[in-house]
Amino acid sequence: DIRTLTAYLREIVRFEIKLYQVCVAGSGGIKDTVASGAVMNKSNGTLDFLGGQNMFEIFVPAGEYATGTNKTPYDEVINMHWRDVTRAYTAGEKSRDEAIADFKQLVFDDLGIEATP
Repeated sequence: DIRTLTAYLREIVRFEIKLYQVCVAGSGGIKDTVASGAVMNKSNGTLDFLGGQNMFEIFVPAGEYATGTNKTPYDEVINMHWRDVTRAYTAGEKSRDEAIADFKQLVFDDLGIEATP
């Protein structure tokens, strides 16, 4: 259902923008995921932003579903636009609101998927 997908993507966007800020510019240093769940299980993924939670406790199980078999025709376009607006935002070229609005517009222009409030 497109509404469920849109709501899910909206939540991911909110979380990813904040997480990207924390990981790139946060005082806790850079933390990132890797392809190996075994490595992440042995790593410290706690962040103050997450209330001290270990982000890898979510990413490792989620990674089991990242097989490529559930990839959609939309993924590459959405990822490209996401990457572009988050880079512009973190470089100070766009405000948070501009980045989100631009992302929504780009996805709508290219894929016809409209974000709902």
